[in-house]
Amino acid sequence: MAINGESHLNIAADTAEKIKVSNRLIRSELLAESRRLKSEHPWLNRQDLIGGSILVAVLIGIAASATAYLNEVVPAALAVLLMAFLMSIAHELEHDLIHDLYFAQSKRLQNLMMLIIWLVKLHANPNWRRTVHLRHHGFSGQMEDWEERLLGLGHALGWRRIVALISPFGSGLFFKAVAKSDREFSARSTTRANFPTFIVFHALVGAEILNFLLPANLHDVAPRVVWSTVSALTVLWVLPSILRHFCLTLMTTMVHYSDDIPRNNVHFENQIVDHWALLPIQLFCFNFGATHIFHHYIVQQPFYLRHLAAKAVRSTLLNEGCRHNDLRILFRGNRWSKVA
Repeated sequence: MAINGESHLNIAADTAEKIKVSNRLIRSELLAESRRLKSEHPWLNRQDLIGGSILVAVLIGIAASATAYLNEVVPAALAVLLMAFLMSIAHELEHDLIHDLYFAQSKRLQNLMMLIIWLVKLHANPNWRRTVHLRHHGFSGQMEDWEERLLGLGHALGWRRIVALISPFGSGLFFKAVAKSDREFSARSTTRANFPTFIVFHALVGAEILNFLLPANLHDVAPRVVWSTVSALTVLWVLPSILRHFCLTLMTTMVHYSDDIPRNNVHFENQIVDHWALLPIQLFCFNFGATHIFHHYIVQQPFYLRHLAAKAVRSTLLNEGCRHNDLRILFRGNRWSKVA
């Protein structure tokens, strides 16, 4: 295991130099493919319009899905799937906003989009996520990488990691461990920033559990409209949030390496995970496992452009030694070394 985030990998000097050359090659090919796509399709240059339009489309999709469910046009299960998919697109927009890829000249518009997405996702505060995610890019796989360590990376696969996979707010189980390894992390400020959605989420979960468990004669403690509203919000908001969170968290914990990797070397930070058995999971996190590594190579690239460019550059990554479908990663605490 790495101590204080320092690598225990023994990398020969000539190998390290080859990896540097490889990283430059991959970045240059990604940039070249992005330029080619923008040249061939000029509308791709209109990032603000694209980002705003996608958010409007997501909101229309959410309204249509909710209306269809409430009018019994679609069953609850399909409504959950539709809402989770739309939430996954909203998450991609939030991520791009964190990197100032839309409306960089208007913080007011960015904050409005962030607020809308926060309400849509019923998850962590986007402004808190901005700090944590940008830190992730500076310290990926190290002790200072709060974003991944709050999901349990560096820890053995156990009940806490499973809870963090399932619950959008399960990362609280790792607050103490993260604070112990990095004094800059504050559990109090993290709790305060995410408190509004934490309360709403757990209030709805608790109310739906009561709705399910209470005998019929005790349901009169609240008007019928209260119970029906709770049930509708559970289907349209809570369960999709859990599903989206589970799919994204599973994939992010399967692609990121931690603890024993060198600092600031993207070659060791990620892998490509695109196993066929995980395709249903990828559907609700916008193919995260297959494409996230490209984001580590080129940060300033909108999610839709990354997916388009990834197709042309994937073979280069694999030829340059990028790991592919290392599905045992979770059983090694996300360490790169396959032998303890």
